[in-house]
Amino acid sequence: MSDNHSINLADDNFVRSVINRQVGKLIAKSDFTQQDRSDLVQEVFVRATKSLRLYDPSVGHLYPYVCTVVQRHLANVIRDRSVVKRKTTGRVSLSKTVRGDDGGQVEMSQALHDQDQDRRLGRERRLGEQELNELRMDLAAFMSKLPDKFQDLLRRRQTQSITEISRDLGIPRTTLHDWMLQIRKLFEEAGFERYLET
Repeated sequence: MSDNHSINLADDNFVRSVINRQVGKLIAKSDFTQQDRSDLVQEVFVRATKSLRLYDPSVGHLYPYVCTVVQRHLANVIRDRSVVKRKTTGRVSLSKTVRGDDGGQVEMSQALHDQDQDRRLGRERRLGEQELNELRMDLAAFMSKLPDKFQDLLRRRQTQSITEISRDLGIPRTTLHDWMLQIRKLFEEAGFERYLET
């Protein structure tokens, strides 16, 4: 096993972008705010750095390992926060009358902002242009680290079927399907599962 203490995650662009993206997703889906962002990012970096003592490069690549650590830690943050909220707050009916933005009385359901409604209903909004550009850069950085055969397969899949690729490359379809499963697993480990083809 190599010396994991020499790895500085804060200097790695891919790790930084994954942590920032995952923290952004957490903020969008929870009651954390943008004011919490820097604390959450710092907390995740600390957790990921501490986890490096358990990382074994002979078992797998660093990026999927770090992505898994980040996702699990943020899932624990959400879980812990919801436990605290359940202990300290009661439920409020959405039909309760509250003061609206204009000062008049409205039902709470009418005073909810779009993000609150999305969180309550489990909906996700389309990404903005900046988020899409960041995602494209993250995906490009991630895909450039894949083995050449996987990169070639993904490029060909944009315009060809598995059968056509099998014929062109002389590789059995079963092997190509296995490669696609391996690629899917790597995407999921890196936190890109939402963007995979079904």
